[in-house]
Amino acid sequence: MLRIELGDEKFFTALKEIIKRQSFKITSWKDLQSVFEKINGESLDWFFKQWVEDTGAPFLNLKNVSHKKEGDGYVTSFTLTQDEKSYMLNIPVEIKTEREKIRKVVKIKNKEESINIKTNDRPLVLTIDPDADIFRHLHREELPPTISRVIGDKNKIIVLPTGGDKELIDTYKEISGVFSEGKPLIKNDVDLTPEDIKNNALYIFGGLDENKVLERLIDKLPEGVSIGRDKVTINKRSYQGEGYFTVLAIPNKLNPDKAIMIIIGFDPNSIRATGGKLIHYGKYSYLAFKDGKNIDKWIWDTKDSPLIVNMEKD
Repeated sequence: MLRIELGDEKFFTALKEIIKRQSFKITSWKDLQSVFEKINGESLDWFFKQWVEDTGAPFLNLKNVSHKKEGDGYVTSFTLTQDEKSYMLNIPVEIKTEREKIRKVVKIKNKEESINIKTNDRPLVLTIDPDADIFRHLHREELPPTISRVIGDKNKIIVLPTGGDKELIDTYKEISGVFSEGKPLIKNDVDLTPEDIKNNALYIFGGLDENKVLERLIDKLPEGVSIGRDKVTINKRSYQGEGYFTVLAIPNKLNPDKAIMIIIGFDPNSIRATGGKLIHYGKYSYLAFKDGKNIDKWIWDTKDSPLIVNMEKD
């Protein structure tokens, strides 16, 4: 945020000066502020008070988005609002047009501010803070489902399979104890109700041939993910056969506050070798293992943010 406020030239000049002055010395926030103010040529007291001394964080809302033809270009208009306390903010804004992406930084300080941005081409998509540069409270839709969201939920159910190979079912039961923190309910797939799905985070053990709940959720998988009878495909890469083990955290479309974790192993050894490791990968949305070794991990992109507006339909 300070880099956005000062610009690259001043920001990196100040960093070099800090290294020159403060190497091998105890350095306080006041020391940093002093150097940045010297390079900036004016006071930054408001910035350091807001972000270092004060508590809380802004929460941004976007409304009244529209665009119109004006002269030889287009004007995109929108309103940014802040809940509760208002902050002085430099907010990166991206407008995707028919030919390019335009990046601007808009300054706001009031609880509600109307903004107009001109582009040469027709605007298609408006995104506020596209790279999450601003320290702020996120909207629920901006939070991707992750393993930690399931593990950390106070209300959760372990859903054990009743179908498929008996040895695989027994092995899933063995490792389910790893996730017993907080004493989650344990149910078989055939006993799970719609209310259970809506009101709880879920651990779903087993694939389509094993866990019958998956058939009720199969149309709710993220883009690029598919679960077949004998394999899992993520972003065009398939995992199947002996030694493979996959984990997918997906959103619960019945309740955006809850997440679902699907745990699929293709043989008992892979399940035993990997199950206990999942709690160490909490920040990820999906994982793939081979013979107990992690071979792929990632966090889903979020595309449903209320700070993103598609204007193509207008």
